[in-house]
Amino acid sequence: MNTNQFLYFRDIKNDVKPQHEDTFSAPADALFFQKFVKHLLTPHTDACMAECFTQFDAHCRLPLQAQRFLADPETISVFKTYFEKNVRFQPVLATCLVHLFENKSACLFQKLESQVTDDILGLIFDNLIQHPKLILILEQIWENKKLIDLNESNYLIKFEEYLYKAQSKEEVRQQQLRDHVGGVCSCLSILTQLSLQQQAKCLQLMQKYVFKILLLHVPNEELIQVLQFIQIQVLSDPKICCYLVQDNFCETLMKFTDSFNTEIQILSINLISLTIQHYPESLSFYKAQMDKLASTILYIVSGEDDLALSRIAMDVQRLKDGPLRATLQFDEIIKVLIQKQAWGEGVDGEY
Repeated sequence: MNTNQFLYFRDIKNDVKPQHEDTFSAPADALFFQKFVKHLLTPHTDACMAECFTQFDAHCRLPLQAQRFLADPETISVFKTYFEKNVRFQPVLATCLVHLFENKSACLFQKLESQVTDDILGLIFDNLIQHPKLILILEQIWENKKLIDLNESNYLIKFEEYLYKAQSKEEVRQQQLRDHVGGVCSCLSILTQLSLQQQAKCLQLMQKYVFKILLLHVPNEELIQVLQFIQIQVLSDPKICCYLVQDNFCETLMKFTDSFNTEIQILSINLISLTIQHYPESLSFYKAQMDKLASTILYIVSGEDDLALSRIAMDVQRLKDGPLRATLQFDEIIKVLIQKQAWGEGVDGEY
């Protein structure tokens, strides 16, 4: 079988030899996707299909072509079926889809036929575990808040199903964890900016799944990403602190204060201080941990990281009138902060 049979997409009248992969006779050819669908429905060699998808990717990057692709239910249906049946080409096709939505095609989503949106969402959610880059499409779609309002139930139900799979050790391979954690945090960050009803649902998702990610053995970079996400949510809505005392989360944060990574230590201490400040009932656990917490704080403030010093000073300020003052290390902590000019009028006038 001729591996170059897909070259009719190129200008082969003047040059019958294969041209550069970025060379097209008509980059905005209105008939491209008709030819594309025909090609998907007939047998071809792998080399020929690879050539086909190279050109498909280039067309996905063109806004006008992206609109044409999304506007045709038959094209979407054929593409979805081919994607599901051809595992070998799924990685490159997933990349093509991401490129399709990077040119702001997501804004067209609410104008598409319901069958098209259902097919696209079904393809994304059904394959997120194997191809986590697809979550970038959800971020693009969800940035348009009107789409969430129109499809809230559908989105959140499917997203919860995805989270349930994604937080399972058996289904998420270690090398995929970075994409899953980043995508979950990014999408939930977008969702929490919406209506109160959706915020409440997102809090439930955070409690059920995001917090559980911290219980998995995740690399430091991903752990920091999750802690930062939770920190941002707490600062925007302190009521979230009541969730930070459930499901052994207090014990988890204290465990992170023993980390060899200073950023993880600081983020954990920050969440602990915020929890104590906004949810005093948490002292039933943290009161017995104050000596250990004070030792970690003293270790950090005694270091050379000025930025870490200023961040920890804010946590000390939150805790200074509570059980931290009763620790043996408290006076030494304040002494070091004063010596390094991190405790004064800019932080707290007296102690």
